[in-house]
Amino acid sequence: MVSSPTPKHGARTTYQDALAYMRLVEDTFKGTKYEDFIAILEEYRAKRVSLAEGAKKIQEMFKGEKELLLGFNKFVPKEYETQFPEEKREDSAPSSKRTGTYEDAQKYIELVKEKLRDQNEKLEKFFQIIMDYHSKRISIFEMINKMKELLKGDRELILGFNIFLPKEYEAQIPQEKKIF
Repeated sequence: MVSSPTPKHGARTTYQDALAYMRLVEDTFKGTKYEDFIAILEEYRAKRVSLAEGAKKIQEMFKGEKELLLGFNKFVPKEYETQFPEEKREDSAPSSKRTGTYEDAQKYIELVKEKLRDQNEKLEKFFQIIMDYHSKRISIFEMINKMKELLKGDRELILGFNIFLPKEYEAQIPQEKKIF
């Protein structure tokens, strides 16, 4: 699975980053829990709670939602980030799941942002496809096909996306023929 659209740690977060993250939270927690999240943000903005208190409340609310917590980490100083122990596999059987790390996801998202920096509509569509898949509005097949179409012509972005997919869904692009 592709990680949520979040900015690289230490990078300046943008309105687009915040909007994409808010959509991800809303899609994950429709209703009361999302409203509670907004209330915590409003409390912080009104200075009724400190950053430490607000971050702790959000971390408690998002407990068990690793993707949301990782995304939240990008909007808070390092000392307020949620830390995760390294996960170890119980068995030694090979997995069909790629081993893309969170850092790989960050690098890929930065590459996408760089390559699509002058194509805001295309960049928003990229994040929307990821959120639609994450929210189970589209299947993995639809997500892959939409990404291939969206990123058509950019071999590096299409192949880079493979690291987040199970091997059996890997995008294939024929090798370019070199003429000497």
